Amino acid sequence: MIKIIEVNNPALEKLFLELPTSIYKNNDDVVLPFENEIKVIFDKVRKNEESIYNQWLVIKDGSFIGRVAAYIPTQQSVKGYIGFIDVAENKEACLLLLSTACNWLKENGIKTVEGPVNFRDKDRFWGLMIEGQKHHAYSENFHTPDLYKWFTEFGFSELYQQQTSQVNSQKFNFSRINTIAQRVINKTDYSYIHFNKRETVKFATDFCTIYNQAWNHHPDFLPFKYHQALQLIQELNLLLKEEFIWYAYYQNKPIAFYINIIDLSHVIKPFKGKWNLIKKIKLLYALKCKPIIKLRGIIFGIIPEFRNQGIETGLIMSCYNAVIKNPSIETIEMTWVGDFNPKMVSLIKAIGGEVVKKHVTFSMNF
Repeated sequence: MIKIIEVNNPALEKLFLELPTSIYKNNDDVVLPFENEIKVIFDKVRKNEESIYNQWLVIKDGSFIGRVAAYIPTQQSVKGYIGFIDVAENKEACLLLLSTACNWLKENGIKTVEGPVNFRDKDRFWGLMIEGQKHHAYSENFHTPDLYKWFTEFGFSELYQQQTSQVNSQKFNFSRINTIAQRVINKTDYSYIHFNKRETVKFATDFCTIYNQAWNHHPDFLPFKYHQALQLIQELNLLLKEEFIWYAYYQNKPIAFYINIIDLSHVIKPFKGKWNLIKKIKLLYALKCKPIIKLRGIIFGIIPEFRNQGIETGLIMSCYNAVIKNPSIETIEMTWVGDFNPKMVSLIKAIGGEVVKKHVTFSMNF
């Protein structure tokens, strides 16, 4: 027998956070997030008086086999979201989770639902994985192929696909992109500067300036505030290497950024979502003593008035010039790009990018 349980106490919340560990215990492809990382996401939503969310678990024959959450950004919202759906390969359980989350959204006045998504930042836990499970990375949604079929059977339609490409550092199409990049890099009004931890205040401020102008036309846009940028830098501090984070300026005004982090998915995978002192020591040892073999792009943003001017090529070349000084780096995984951005898709293909993963963001009207 299958039944649904609302998460309404600390014990059930703990089960909600821990559940992926049991669901994917026999899957060697999954890089589980640390349980506290997911808790932090919900804590942030809880602190926002305008937002509300709910969580559910599904249980079969005494065992928990699935979870889902639903989120409403503001009291005026007509669009809601579902996310953090993980379920054992059981169609009935999946459909029950979807119907419960969607019914709760409808009861709260929501007309449209999108998902599965994070409840804030698009750089992590966004979309339903449909291809590339073998390339799964840390802080990325993982799903088995059946979930796509069950989402569509329930009534969801694809809103957009997200492609994640990988570029081999030895196969980077230098000659094709360098000519375009140099034209922009050599213009006197433009400058390209990499991140400097000693100037965190400046770069956090510039990040907000660029982000808020680059994404403010999106529906349900929430501005990125300075304290959030500082918090993001602190959260990613161990994975940040200055020369792989680039900003572009026009007459000293920030206009674009391209942010990469060190990818330690291969180190984190054996942790199985658990975090303790020994695992922290192992992670620090890998960062200090092991060579970097892979970078991972997490966000790429350009202010609208400077798009289609080659700025993106200047950022990519600046990062590439830093990569070739680190010969241990074998691959760069680009930030995901939606199929609504064909120019960026074409650019990544032109530099030698190969699509290795696909996610889908779904939508459904009630």
